[in-house]
This record gives sequence, structure tokens and C-alpha cells, in this order.
Amino acid sequence: MFDLLVPVVAAAAARGGYILDGFPRTLPQVITAADIGARLDLTLGATIYLHVPEEVLVQRLIARGRPDDTPDVIRHRLQVFTDTTSPLIEYYRDRGILVEVSADQPPESDHRPPACFLTAYAGGVSGRVNGSWISNTCWSTSAISSTSLTHISRPGPVAS
Repeated sequence: MFDLLVPVVAAAAARGGYILDGFPRTLPQVITAADIGARLDLTLGATIYLHVPEEVLVQRLIARGRPDDTPDVIRHRLQVFTDTTSPLIEYYRDRGILVEVSADQPPESDHRPPACFLTAYAGGVSGRVNGSWISNTCWSTSAISSTSLTHISRPGPVAS
């Protein structure tokens, strides 16, 4: 995986930044990525943690109407996230680059500030985050249908 990803990330970093959505997913992958990043001078500017309570996620995913989105399958996916990916939250928090976003907003609230932070930080960086394309526009956290970690790098300080 790293053999395929490193050249693409290095090229994107040279053009101004990159977004990785859903990778790395495990602590060993994070450690390997950090080692490669240190060797190649590719720094990670922020990791966005989009958090949605389990019951809200289950309801949002069921509402998509996909046949594989059953409550049992969804809960299994969330358990896999808890077991393999949630340890990364503390890892990034300890490094001071974790930005936690509550994505538990009803559609009618059209709550945008955390997502606007993401697009403001990403600046000219465009990419797909949790199924939504981002560029220089804000998107509503009510559309988020999974808990995830998104990794962003771009030149310059993190905006708050």
C-alpha cells in the first residue's frame, strides 16, 4: 500500500498539500507513515476526527437505503473502527494535531463551522472526505454518515 501511496502523496505535497481519508487506519500503519514522512520531509498538519454517536450513524446509514446497511452490519463496522482505528485518536491528540468535529447535527440545523474549519484549513487542497468532495466550500456536518479520521497536510500554520 505504501509503495503506491508515497509517490502520490509526495507529488501532492509538492503542489501544496494532500488529504487522506480513512488511511492510515491502524497504529502500525500510522507509525510506518510517520517514519516515511520524516524521511521524506512530509509533515501532517492536522487530523480531523468526525465523531457521530453510534445510534445517529445507524439511523443515517439505514436511511441511505443500501441493502448492505443493516443494523447488525453497521454495528460490526463501528466495532471494527473502535478496535482498529480509535487508538489513533489518542495518538494524534498527544501530538497536538487532532481536530475533533462533532458531526451530530440534524439536517435542519445546517451546522457548518467545523466543516468550514476543514475547508479553510485545506485552502486550495481538494479531495474526497467521507464521501463528500471538498475544495473551497463548506459542507454540512449533518450529511456525515460515518465516524472517521481524515488526515490533511498543506504548507502553513493550522487555522483555528
